[in-house]
Amino acid sequence: CEYPLGTRPKAENFPRRNRIMSGLSLGVLIVEADKSSGAMITAHLALEQNREVFAIPGSILSPASRGTNHLIQEGAKLVRDYTDILEELNLTAVARQIEMKEIIPASRGWSFKLT
Repeated sequence: CEYPLGTRPKAENFPRRNRIMSGLSLGVLIVEADKSSGAMITAHLALEQNREVFAIPGSILSPASRGTNHLIQEGAKLVRDYTDILEELNLTAVARQIEMKEIIPASRGWSFKLT
């Protein structure tokens, strides 16, 4: 246990917490981040743990996009929509199931099992 139960949130604890979160994941998605933000710390931790790093590009004029644009420039996977992540993680079967649910809503009482 990194911290005992009941430990109050403190900014200096976030990088250690985020190291655990990135370590438990297949990858991290950075939506907005300045170059020195906590999200960038998490992205670098994920890289150290051999996890995928995904980033959504933003305006070159926005400080909130400096980090994500830099990550993409350095090799992070550019994300346009959720399918980019699913394809990169080889989870396209999940994408097909989502598409089928959109085409044939479950509320009609039909049941399909995709394999």
